[in-house]
Amino acid sequence: MDVRPPGSGHVLEPLTVHTAAEVLAWVSSRRDAVQFAGPDVAWPLTPELLVAGTSGHVPHALRDVDGRLVATGSLRRTGERVGRIGRVLVDPAARGRGWGRRMMLALLDRARDLPGIDVVELGVYTFNTAAVALYTDLGFRPTGAERSTVVAGEVWISLELRRPL
Repeated sequence: MDVRPPGSGHVLEPLTVHTAAEVLAWVSSRRDAVQFAGPDVAWPLTPELLVAGTSGHVPHALRDVDGRLVATGSLRRTGERVGRIGRVLVDPAARGRGWGRRMMLALLDRARDLPGIDVVELGVYTFNTAAVALYTDLGFRPTGAERSTVVAGEVWISLELRRPL
Protein backbone atom coordinates (compact mmCIF):
# COMPACT_ATOMS: atom_id res chain seq x y z
CA MET A 1 0.00 0.00 0.00
CA ASP A 2 1.39 3.41 -0.96
CA VAL A 3 1.26 6.21 1.57
CA ARG A 4 0.78 9.63 0.01
CA PRO A 5 0.18 12.17 2.76
CA PRO A 6 -1.74 15.23 1.55
CA GLY A 7 0.59 17.88 0.18
CA SER A 8 3.68 15.82 0.97
CA GLY A 9 5.03 15.42 -2.54
CA HIS A 10 6.30 11.91 -1.88
CA VAL A 11 5.27 8.26 -1.99
CA LEU A 12 6.24 5.48 0.44
CA GLU A 13 6.26 2.08 -1.24
CA PRO A 14 7.66 -1.39 -0.59
CA LEU A 15 11.32 -1.82 -1.50
CA THR A 16 11.67 -4.06 -4.56
CA VAL A 17 14.75 -5.79 -5.98
CA HIS A 18 14.86 -3.14 -8.72
CA THR A 19 14.62 -0.29 -6.21
CA ALA A 20 17.18 -1.97 -3.94
CA ALA A 21 19.65 -1.98 -6.83
CA GLU A 22 19.30 1.82 -6.93
CA VAL A 23 19.89 2.03 -3.17
CA LEU A 24 23.09 -0.02 -3.47
CA ALA A 25 24.59 2.74 -5.62
CA TRP A 26 24.53 4.88 -2.45
CA VAL A 27 26.55 2.30 -0.46
CA SER A 28 30.07 2.15 -1.85
CA SER A 29 32.04 0.44 0.93
CA ARG A 30 31.80 -1.99 3.84
CA ARG A 31 32.03 1.06 6.12
CA ASP A 32 28.98 2.63 4.41
CA ALA A 33 27.14 -0.69 4.67
CA VAL A 34 27.76 -0.98 8.42
CA GLN A 35 26.66 2.63 8.99
CA PHE A 36 23.49 1.94 6.98
CA ALA A 37 22.58 -1.57 8.09
CA GLY A 38 24.57 -2.43 11.21
CA PRO A 39 27.65 -4.53 11.99
CA ASP A 40 26.12 -7.88 11.04
CA VAL A 41 25.29 -6.92 7.46
CA ALA A 42 26.73 -9.11 4.72
CA TRP A 43 29.21 -7.47 2.35
CA PRO A 44 28.94 -6.99 -0.49
CA LEU A 45 25.26 -6.14 -0.20
CA THR A 46 22.89 -7.43 -2.87
CA PRO A 47 19.43 -6.21 -3.86
CA GLU A 48 17.99 -9.53 -2.72
CA LEU A 49 19.49 -9.12 0.77
CA LEU A 50 18.06 -5.62 1.08
CA VAL A 51 14.58 -6.70 0.01
CA ALA A 52 14.58 -9.78 2.23
CA GLY A 53 15.48 -7.62 5.20
CA THR A 54 16.68 -9.17 8.43
CA SER A 55 15.00 -10.05 11.68
CA GLY A 56 11.57 -9.09 10.39
CA HIS A 57 12.50 -5.66 9.02
CA VAL A 58 10.07 -4.58 6.29
CA PRO A 59 11.99 -2.33 3.88
CA HIS A 60 10.40 0.72 2.25
CA ALA A 61 11.40 3.18 -0.46
CA LEU A 62 10.54 6.87 -0.61
CA ARG A 63 10.09 8.59 -3.96
CA ASP A 64 9.73 12.29 -4.66
CA VAL A 65 6.83 13.74 -6.64
CA ASP A 66 8.73 13.06 -9.89
CA GLY A 67 9.20 9.39 -9.01
CA ARG A 68 12.90 9.61 -8.13
CA LEU A 69 14.07 7.33 -5.35
CA VAL A 70 15.31 9.59 -2.53
CA ALA A 71 15.39 7.48 0.65
CA THR A 72 14.91 4.06 2.15
CA GLY A 73 14.16 2.75 5.63
CA SER A 74 12.64 -0.22 7.38
CA LEU A 75 10.26 -0.97 10.20
CA ARG A 76 9.65 -4.07 12.28
CA ARG A 77 7.86 -5.11 15.44
CA THR A 78 10.31 -6.03 18.22
CA GLY A 79 7.86 -6.60 21.02
CA GLU A 80 4.19 -6.58 21.78
CA ARG A 81 4.09 -2.78 21.93
CA VAL A 82 7.44 -1.81 20.36
CA GLY A 83 8.41 -1.08 16.77
CA ARG A 84 11.94 -0.54 15.47
CA ILE A 85 13.04 1.71 12.63
CA GLY A 86 16.28 0.86 10.88
CA ARG A 87 18.27 1.03 7.70
CA VAL A 88 17.39 4.66 7.03
CA LEU A 89 19.43 6.06 4.14
CA VAL A 90 19.02 9.11 1.91
CA ASP A 91 20.44 9.39 -1.60
CA PRO A 92 23.68 11.38 -1.18
CA ALA A 93 22.54 13.73 -3.97
CA ALA A 94 19.32 14.49 -2.03
CA ARG A 95 20.80 15.01 1.45
CA GLY A 96 20.18 18.26 3.28
CA ARG A 97 16.74 18.72 1.71
CA GLY A 98 14.52 17.17 4.37
CA TRP A 99 14.19 13.68 2.85
CA GLY A 100 15.49 11.96 5.98
CA ARG A 101 12.77 13.72 7.99
CA ARG A 102 10.11 12.76 5.44
CA MET A 103 11.30 9.14 5.51
CA MET A 104 11.18 9.07 9.30
CA LEU A 105 7.72 10.67 9.43
CA ALA A 106 6.42 8.16 6.88
CA LEU A 107 7.86 5.26 8.92
CA LEU A 108 6.36 6.66 12.12
CA ASP A 109 2.99 6.87 10.35
CA ARG A 110 3.41 3.26 9.23
CA ALA A 111 4.25 2.26 12.83
CA ARG A 112 0.98 3.85 13.99
CA ASP A 113 -0.79 1.50 11.58
CA LEU A 114 0.62 -1.55 13.39
CA PRO A 115 -1.87 -2.71 16.02
CA GLY A 116 -0.67 -2.18 19.58
CA ILE A 117 2.56 -0.33 18.81
CA ASP A 118 2.94 2.63 21.12
CA VAL A 119 6.75 3.01 21.26
CA VAL A 120 9.33 3.15 18.47
CA GLU A 121 13.06 2.64 18.91
CA LEU A 122 16.16 2.89 16.74
CA GLY A 123 19.94 2.85 16.91
CA VAL A 124 22.28 5.51 15.53
CA TYR A 125 26.06 5.84 15.52
CA THR A 126 27.22 8.81 17.57
CA PHE A 127 29.38 10.21 14.75
CA ASN A 128 26.28 10.55 12.56
CA THR A 129 25.47 13.92 14.09
CA ALA A 130 22.92 14.93 11.44
CA ALA A 131 20.88 11.79 12.12
CA VAL A 132 21.20 12.18 15.90
CA ALA A 133 19.93 15.77 15.61
CA LEU A 134 17.02 14.73 13.37
CA TYR A 135 15.94 11.88 15.64
CA THR A 136 16.17 14.13 18.71
CA ASP A 137 14.09 16.77 16.93
CA LEU A 138 11.50 14.08 16.17
CA GLY A 139 11.18 13.28 19.87
CA PHE A 140 13.53 10.30 20.21
CA ARG A 141 15.42 10.19 23.51
CA PRO A 142 18.38 8.07 24.64
CA THR A 143 17.48 4.91 26.54
CA GLY A 144 20.91 4.79 28.19
CA ALA A 145 21.86 1.67 26.23
CA GLU A 146 24.88 1.85 23.96
CA ARG A 147 26.58 -0.71 21.76
CA SER A 148 30.05 -0.64 20.30
CA THR A 149 31.54 -2.28 17.25
CA VAL A 150 34.91 -2.07 15.54
CA VAL A 151 34.90 -0.98 11.90
CA ALA A 152 38.21 -0.70 10.02
CA GLY A 153 40.07 -0.40 13.32
CA GLU A 154 37.77 2.31 14.72
CA VAL A 155 35.38 1.84 17.64
CA TRP A 156 31.89 3.00 16.69
CA ILE A 157 29.34 3.66 19.44
CA SER A 158 25.65 3.22 18.68
CA LEU A 159 23.07 4.96 20.86
CA GLU A 160 19.67 3.40 21.42
CA LEU A 161 16.85 5.96 21.16
CA ARG A 162 13.09 5.63 21.62
CA ARG A 163 9.95 7.71 21.53
CA PRO A 164 6.25 7.22 22.12
CA LEU A 165 3.96 7.27 19.11
